[in-house]
Amino acid sequence: MIYLKLCVLIGLASKLALAMKQMTNLSMGFVYCEPEELKRAEQIIQELNSEFVSLHSKSRIAISLEAQRLKSNDNTISVSLSVCQNLIKKSVYAVVVGNSSCLTDKSDYVSSYIDNDFVSTLSAVAFTCAYYQIPIIDIYSRDAVYSDKSIFSTYIRMSPTYFHQANIWLQLLKEFEWKSVNLIHSNDNEGKMIASKFHYLADHYEIKVLSEIEYSPNKINYNDLVKKLVRSNSRVFLLQAEPNDALEILKKAYENDLLSEGNVWIANGQILDNGTFPEFANGLLIAEHNENLDKSFYAFSLLKKAYESLYTYQIKKPPNDCNDNGLSWDLGKKIYEEIVFNQHQFDDNKLEFDDDGDRISTKYDIINLNDNRLVKIGEVASDSDAFYLNLSSSKIIWPGKTHKKPDGTKWSSKFRVVVIEEKPFVFKIPKPQTKKCSQVHNNSYECPWTHKNKSKIYCCYGYCVDLIRKISESLNFQYELYLVPDSLYGDLKANKQWNGLMGELVNDRADLILAPFTINPERAQYVDFTKPFKYQGITILVKRKGSDSSLVSFLQPFKDGLWIIILLSVHVVALVLYLLDRFSPFGKFKLSKTENTEEDALNLSRAIWFTWGVLLNSGIGEGTPRSFSARVLGMVWAGFTMIMLASYTANLAAFLVLDRPEASITGINDARLRNPSENFSYASVKGSAVERYFKRQVELSTMYRTMENKNYETAEEAIEDLRNDKIQAFIWDSARLEYEARKTCDFITTGELFGRSSYALALRKGNPWLPKISLNILGLHENGFIEDLDKEWILLNTTSCQEKDSSPSTLGLTNMAGVFILVAGGIILGIFVIIIEIAYKKRKDKKVRQHDISRNAFATWRKNVEKRKLRATQGSVAEARQSRDGFLKIPLKKHGVNSLMTKNANNVAKKLVKTPEISD
Repeated sequence: MIYLKLCVLIGLASKLALAMKQMTNLSMGFVYCEPEELKRAEQIIQELNSEFVSLHSKSRIAISLEAQRLKSNDNTISVSLSVCQNLIKKSVYAVVVGNSSCLTDKSDYVSSYIDNDFVSTLSAVAFTCAYYQIPIIDIYSRDAVYSDKSIFSTYIRMSPTYFHQANIWLQLLKEFEWKSVNLIHSNDNEGKMIASKFHYLADHYEIKVLSEIEYSPNKINYNDLVKKLVRSNSRVFLLQAEPNDALEILKKAYENDLLSEGNVWIANGQILDNGTFPEFANGLLIAEHNENLDKSFYAFSLLKKAYESLYTYQIKKPPNDCNDNGLSWDLGKKIYEEIVFNQHQFDDNKLEFDDDGDRISTKYDIINLNDNRLVKIGEVASDSDAFYLNLSSSKIIWPGKTHKKPDGTKWSSKFRVVVIEEKPFVFKIPKPQTKKCSQVHNNSYECPWTHKNKSKIYCCYGYCVDLIRKISESLNFQYELYLVPDSLYGDLKANKQWNGLMGELVNDRADLILAPFTINPERAQYVDFTKPFKYQGITILVKRKGSDSSLVSFLQPFKDGLWIIILLSVHVVALVLYLLDRFSPFGKFKLSKTENTEEDALNLSRAIWFTWGVLLNSGIGEGTPRSFSARVLGMVWAGFTMIMLASYTANLAAFLVLDRPEASITGINDARLRNPSENFSYASVKGSAVERYFKRQVELSTMYRTMENKNYETAEEAIEDLRNDKIQAFIWDSARLEYEARKTCDFITTGELFGRSSYALALRKGNPWLPKISLNILGLHENGFIEDLDKEWILLNTTSCQEKDSSPSTLGLTNMAGVFILVAGGIILGIFVIIIEIAYKKRKDKKVRQHDISRNAFATWRKNVEKRKLRATQGSVAEARQSRDGFLKIPLKKHGVNSLMTKNANNVAKKLVKTPEISD
């Protein structure tokens, strides 16, 4: 009796405890196709609700189920209305979708997606729930379209998407160390998503996609697609396709020998839906999602767990009116975030989702197709941090039924090499019909040219030809050269097609580009570059500017105005010296106390001689100032001339240093380049890396627009026009322009290098020879072979052109010709003056002789007259004496003796003038 009472009390206590436990009932919607799915859902609800009655359970949520059965061929509008009437109006807090594969008609779905119209039954359910902000969990769907949160904002899936298999592909590539692949995928949403995902992963792990091919599903003929794969250098093929498409692609690959030994094919798990595979598909690797997880159970468990975690949050009822958009009900968004942004652990199973609501913690099996059997060779597990691969490589049967792992590359022992004429890297000369190229020029090789039904054979030699010869000898491969048809480096046209060298390589007509080919980002997207063989930059080539020296270059240290002032100063100072010495009381002085002679004061001519003598430092001699005042001025003049001569000497030296052949512009920042004028033009080469450099640089946009319509097809044409003064500057690679400046003294490079870059060989994407050729080029740098090529072909071992600023400037005839002419002028002037002096002297001597003759004649006549006078005087005395002694006196008239004497003297002088010689 006591025991019975105790049991009753315990039962009453339990009922009391359950009554005290707060309970919240949540309605959950369930969409399904088959009745078995509904039965399983009801069982799950019972299991989850059974936790509530346990005293130890913390559960406060009870779930009720509202089910809606749909069919794949239901009209999408009717589906939306049905969901609204049967689920939304019953205030469901979330919706779980069962086997969604029955809700999507694949053929209709694909065609509708191409038109961007989601018409599947599942999409109608997902969109309706998103409109009312109600979380929806899909158990089986893996289509990429539902990851678009702009349309399906509350969608969560329990299975990983198909495009997540790109991660599995990456793990296999890393495991087998394959660095280049070919990607084949459909052009629908699934194909584009998996391609986008793989490109993102490949970029982070330096895996190159050499060939990416999109195809239309259900395509009839795949021949063109497979032929593109044949030309690829990679033998690793990643295939995303539906079962029927995959079978057709593999069949064409087998016909083109792409399923033989050395090839690798990795496919997505969807192709397993085909069930059986032909024998030629043996060796195929497939990533299959395989997870032993009751997804239906965990879908309802996630919802219950999420609501329980938000139990303290005021749970509002969801919208129950089809006319309500659900924006006022924010609990649905919170439930979605609670599920997506947290990890969920259920016993040994962990569930994780990414930001798009896609499942990320899952498992894949790696399947190998062997004799039409699917053999598991490994598995991949993933979580939010990484993917983990566990693989038994020894169990793999590769295509060709071999256990040897393929290296994934296509090796070729002969290269088809495209070249372009670009001195000094590649020279071309016509090949004589009767001679081999080796007989025409040492180390030259035959290189044919074909363009528009025209063809010609040339012999090519130069820097690059020597380089490829050395590389081929080291790596033991063969090659053949040919000239690029359009003589262009390559430019990307509006139709996304390359021309020139790039077009030859990208379009698989060549295997390698051998040229001074600049590495830049645009080209690197389409081709692979080796390590650089030449580092260089961009510079400017101009015509060498001749010296400005003229006949009067020795006068250039001073301006014309200063020379005029100096000349005036010489004569002004001479005049002042003359005046000071003339009027100074001490201008004359005795030479000695014992002498009675005095030195004359400084005359004007001596003053001028003095000032010029001091100025030219030629010695003064006689004719210096005598007065103290004049000598003070003379000392000042001497100091003046010392300063002027020193200044002249210094400026002359500086002028000679700067007066050398230089460029007409200073460099890229020269105002004539930045602000071009009509009489100063410059250009580059069309479609070249130099042109693209100017196009990319915003600060050089003005120069690019100026050059754009003036650029030349080839560098040869531009250099020839520069020589003929049709352009004033040519902007191009420094290596070529240094060669031109050294080859002929007509040109000179100017300014510092800019836009530094490098030359390299270019190969098609994924060419396996790339690392070997790169290592060989590095070795050629180390052993000095590249340096020898620079000396031989670019720097030119012997050149007659003097480097700029390489030696001190020296005087030449052009500099000092004016001085010599001045001396010659002085000589001529001296001769002219001496002729004048001689003529003047003769005239003066003639007058002197005339004067002397007159004076001598007069002296003779006078002597004779005096004699006569003496005789007359003596006669007069005698007469006087006679008169005194008895003679008569005779008186003299006015025109007496003196008048008679003068008249007779003049007559004698006139006669003597007419007589050439007069004897004493």
